[in-house]
Amino acid sequence: MTSCVTVVYGYLGSVPAALYVAGKYVLQLPAPGLIQLGCLVGYSLALFLPAASLSTSHELAWPALLGAGTASSVFLLRSLQPVVSPHDGSVSV
Repeated sequence: MTSCVTVVYGYLGSVPAALYVAGKYVLQLPAPGLIQLGCLVGYSLALFLPAASLSTSHELAWPALLGAGTASSVFLLRSLQPVVSPHDGSVSV
């Protein structure tokens, strides 16, 4: 269980920073700020609540964490799609 918590907190800390660096410096986009990305990742962590109830069983802990991480990543990508997809030359933040 301790390693699952480490993965979740590592995800919480590293994903907003990685998204900010990728958007600002690699893709050269007027990306959302680090605080906004942190809030978005925080909202995506709501998907970990059902996974936490499943992880009471040792056999379901890692599959539940993997499923919640995948769903959280899909949520983030879909939420950031309007920022990174060039549709009419304007970027909405």
